[in-house]
Amino acid sequence: MLPGKAKGFKYDNDSVSHGARLWRNLCSFMLTHAWLEQRNRTVMTLSTGEKAVVVTAEDYRVWLPYREPVPQEWKLTGEDCKAMLVASGLAGLTGTTAKDLKPFEDEEIVKRLLAYRKAKGDERENLKAAVLERAPEKPPAPGPPWNFGSPLQVQEICHAITGEWFESTDETTLLKRVDEHPFFGFLLEHRKLAKRARTYGTNWFKDAYDDQRGRVVPGWWQIGTSTGRFACSEPNAQNLPNDGPYRSFFVAPKGRVFVDVDYSQIEVRICAKMIEEPGLLELFERGEDIYKTTAAKMLSLDETEVTKKQRSLAKALILGLLYGLSAYGLPTYAFRNYGIKMTPGEAEDYVRTFYALYPQLEEYHDEVLGELNTNGYVDQKTLAGRRRDHITNRNEAINAPVQGNGGRRPEDGHGRSP
Repeated sequence: MLPGKAKGFKYDNDSVSHGARLWRNLCSFMLTHAWLEQRNRTVMTLSTGEKAVVVTAEDYRVWLPYREPVPQEWKLTGEDCKAMLVASGLAGLTGTTAKDLKPFEDEEIVKRLLAYRKAKGDERENLKAAVLERAPEKPPAPGPPWNFGSPLQVQEICHAITGEWFESTDETTLLKRVDEHPFFGFLLEHRKLAKRARTYGTNWFKDAYDDQRGRVVPGWWQIGTSTGRFACSEPNAQNLPNDGPYRSFFVAPKGRVFVDVDYSQIEVRICAKMIEEPGLLELFERGEDIYKTTAAKMLSLDETEVTKKQRSLAKALILGLLYGLSAYGLPTYAFRNYGIKMTPGEAEDYVRTFYALYPQLEEYHDEVLGELNTNGYVDQKTLAGRRRDHITNRNEAINAPVQGNGGRRPEDGHGRSP
């Protein structure tokens, strides 16, 4: 089941586990945690063991443009009225009732305030202005915090940082600027986590929750895509993010365990076989880690020196190009799926280097795209003969046979399982 507290849901004691505690805390801190942790200001520890951090006033001035203070007007009631009178020089004032004000009734501002309280209609408004005219200026409030969900305010911040007005602040635009100022990287992380909070928040699985069994029942579709792959919806439990605590929310019932079975790098293997790419085939025959080895070759490193981030870079390149992405779309794909930031210029360099390592892949892409440009469509089929005709989308034209074959193998495996 998927633990988490939602209105109307009932859980027994065994269900409210570590995953449930994580779920309840997730939405409360995830939107700010990613970029705030960069400032390394530890102030408290949540029950999950995650460290929460805050940005000081100094940090705020460093990372974001200054916002002008907001002018304030005195209220003529309550504590605000008392503060106004004290600021006007009424020392020893204890309250703002008629009795409290009696010792100060000869003061002009008190005369005007008492007259204001008795007046009605337009006269009351005129007397209010007269009171405020006599009072000292109220200190302004600090400028409001920037709203990162407002495209207009984000454009203002970008202009303050770069001196340019951005036509768009989409991911592609921001990825071009990640090396210019930390704000752009932080904003990308903020948007990524904001989207995850919306997707995997408390309403994510509510319509699929079975009260009787205490379980979440997603909808599984054997042929859920045009390529014949499995799909999952309401909720989509198939594509949970690898990073973060998301997958730990799933907890097996007492006395049972989850079994995770996967075909290792299946689509890369299928592509290598389809196009007879010797570089990839050789790596698989030797039992190499395809992503780690590719990263080492691309970055001119020894395999022992390849970091997790560099391996993820290679994985983003291999799978992204397998899915038909160009250098233009690669930065967005790499960031969304693997948290890898790269500019379009860097993406072009990576693609050239990658194609030099595996030239048959480039030849396959050129062949498919050449046919697409000439005819306006491409016909494709899998190794088992499943056809998809008249494909007009670039990415689908390239990856249809790869994903189609990849979708067939799990179906065969399920069919043979007891």
